[in-house]
Amino acid sequence: MRARLRLMLFPASLMAFVAAAPLPRVVDGVNYPLTVAGVQAALDEAGAQGGGEVWLPANANILLGSKPVRIPAFCTLRGQGAYTGRGYTFTSDASTKVSAAIVNSDTTGAQECVVIQGINIWGGAPGARIDAGIKLKKVFVGSSIKDCLVTGVSGIGVRIEGDDRTSAGQLYLENVAVTNTGHYGYYLNAGLRNIWLKGCTAERPGRNSAALCINGSTTRSAANVGVQVDGFYTEVEDAASVGIRIDGASAVEISNYTASVPRGRMRAAIQIRNTNEGKHAFSTSGLTVRNLYCECDTLIEDQDQGRAFTTGADPENPYRFLDWYSSPDFEGTTRTNGYRNSGQIIGIQPAKRGPDLASAATLVPHPEGGNFYVVSGAATVTGITGLPAFLYRVTVFEVEGKIRFVDGGNLNLGGDFTGNGTGGPDLLGLIWDGSKWNEAFRSLN
Repeated sequence: MRARLRLMLFPASLMAFVAAAPLPRVVDGVNYPLTVAGVQAALDEAGAQGGGEVWLPANANILLGSKPVRIPAFCTLRGQGAYTGRGYTFTSDASTKVSAAIVNSDTTGAQECVVIQGINIWGGAPGARIDAGIKLKKVFVGSSIKDCLVTGVSGIGVRIEGDDRTSAGQLYLENVAVTNTGHYGYYLNAGLRNIWLKGCTAERPGRNSAALCINGSTTRSAANVGVQVDGFYTEVEDAASVGIRIDGASAVEISNYTASVPRGRMRAAIQIRNTNEGKHAFSTSGLTVRNLYCECDTLIEDQDQGRAFTTGADPENPYRFLDWYSSPDFEGTTRTNGYRNSGQIIGIQPAKRGPDLASAATLVPHPEGGNFYVVSGAATVTGITGLPAFLYRVTVFEVEGKIRFVDGGNLNLGGDFTGNGTGGPDLLGLIWDGSKWNEAFRSLN
């Protein structure tokens, strides 16, 4: 049998693309020296060609000095080794004094995007000063940071920011870990749009700080809106620090967040405030929290609205899950004093039955138990404990038997309500306004 030779033919357009695609520049000590200057030379060459990739080998241990690595537009800095453990891409010693280990070249807003992947930065050498491990300013669609580790820097682990007029975004951070920093783990500052943290971690930030700070209080026109945090994990071991701090930012969505810390070693899982409200009146609003797993007594500390969502002392079971939306309160009535940044979700009314209650002079519904309670027994009810979890939503009490709710005290009813005891669901709907339970409806069946 005669062997046949098969020829594979490719379209001319594909062949032209393959021929034109630039090869990665490899900093390996041969093509480019294993120094910051060598990395910069490779990046500058890629930038001069309109973009490209620069690869760094595993365990490169490139010593950081006094100059950051600057990534030009449309360039990728990619580490080739494991980004975890002690196989550092960049390392430090006592001579390291740098504003940031890695930055984008042009921070004026003219630069489009950069990609950073597989990079391991260690800044923990005694005497070293690194103000930020990774800092990106005013980069736009297509930028991302993936599979990176920043450890031991004296300042902020990852810093993303716009300024008073120009935003940063779209920007994607995935599988990024920051540990043992001198200040914030992540700092998202000034004008930001569509910043997404997915599967990221921050452990042991600096004292009196936060694992993640989303700060919009330093800008006027380029407001900080549209940050999504999904699958975030924190370990905070400072009673004055918090897991996530939201300061003057709007439209922040937090899902599947785990705040793991021994009890009493963390101020709050989430802290909300607006430190520059008097200047800019940007409301911290439009916030959503879903599936929060927390070992801290205070789930949400809302300084902006003067409220706190706490679990109370419960050493047997300190974990809580919470679906929470920012309250329908907001500051400002015009474009200049803040109403355009309100965006609260109003009228969310998921139906959930809470634990049954035995009638008593004062009913105490479970704070995370839902919005529907069955009340049994014979005692007369003269008051109901109110908590922030019940603010401005209808909570329904189904009365079994002839239980009486007395109009007065913190019960603002349209007259006393008494179940008729005929076996049908007698319903009393109330809305907690922060001081009184106000009757919304009643139904005797």
